[in-house]
Amino acid sequence: MTGPVWLVAAGVGGAAAGLALLAPTRTLLRRHDADPRWYAATVAAAAVAVTAALAAAAAWRAQDAAVMAATLCLAALAAPLATVDLAVARLPDLLVLPGYTATAAALAAASVHSGEWPDLGRAVLASAALGGVCLLVAVLADGQMGLGDVKLAALIGLAAGTRGWTAVLAAGFAAFALAAVTGLVLVLARRASMRTRQPFGPYLLAGGLLALLA
Repeated sequence: MTGPVWLVAAGVGGAAAGLALLAPTRTLLRRHDADPRWYAATVAAAAVAVTAALAAAAAWRAQDAAVMAATLCLAALAAPLATVDLAVARLPDLLVLPGYTATAAALAAASVHSGEWPDLGRAVLASAALGGVCLLVAVLADGQMGLGDVKLAALIGLAAGTRGWTAVLAAGFAAFALAAVTGLVLVLARRASMRTRQPFGPYLLAGGLLALLA
């Protein structure tokens, strides 16, 4: 499953998904009056290239059908969600909620194929656990995390749960660690203060993909 033809096919499929998601991404950017620079062709090309690369990486690293299915679903949404969150500090349901449907359907199909239904149950529990932790942070952290982050965290948990609880913990830890390091660098560079809210979606996506692909 990791031969050159398969990797190329996964990359092409990822590029096609990236192209298909450009239109809804631009619609969301316009809806929230994003800076015109986010509509640049270079941003669109980078999003398509990143999606293609992530899809190929998923095909290369996946250990089984469930992990690959979850990684591909997350890879397709990563660039659009990160772009919108960085541009307008939002993680819209228009992108996140279909991610639940696609990931759950893909995992159910993989479970039917393999007969490993406990894996699907673990993924659902992981979704509730990671989403619950982020909901607690959102309540206690005085606006440093929004409900969009909570919903995305639950999706990350659903995907990472296919690899086990260690991957779920790694995804959450990596997200918070990346956010903390970036925040510290920005504070030291006097580009932000300790109270400045950073878009957390890109860190969640990075943590989830690292946990799935590592």
